[in-house]
Amino acid sequence: GKSTFLRCINLLEQPDGGKVAIDGELIKMKPLSNGRLGPADMAQVERIRARVGMVFQNFNLWPHMTVVENIVEAPRHVLKEPREKAIEHAHALLKKVGLADKHAHYPGQLSGGQQQRAAIART
Repeated sequence: GKSTFLRCINLLEQPDGGKVAIDGELIKMKPLSNGRLGPADMAQVERIRARVGMVFQNFNLWPHMTVVENIVEAPRHVLKEPREKAIEHAHALLKKVGLADKHAHYPGQLSGGQQQRAAIART
């Protein structure tokens, strides 16, 4: 149920009914020809997706990238943050989750709990 709920929030699954609001903003939906609901404004969905993150059960860290590279990937490509700003922010996030000293490690060099915290920092 939790995963389905999160997938509905990100519209990775289309809800059959009801309303979804993120931080007080109602996601606009419209009826589709097949009787289901779909997003009325994809720009709104993309904007909200850029602000909402999910940590998957298996973390999905890229094994060929260091912890800090995993964290800066989305801000650089989705939010268009400059590399220096993204790295600075990544280091602050790693400090918050107790992984400041692991920034140059690869996921395979971390314990499962450390990988989970790295995924949380990335989100």
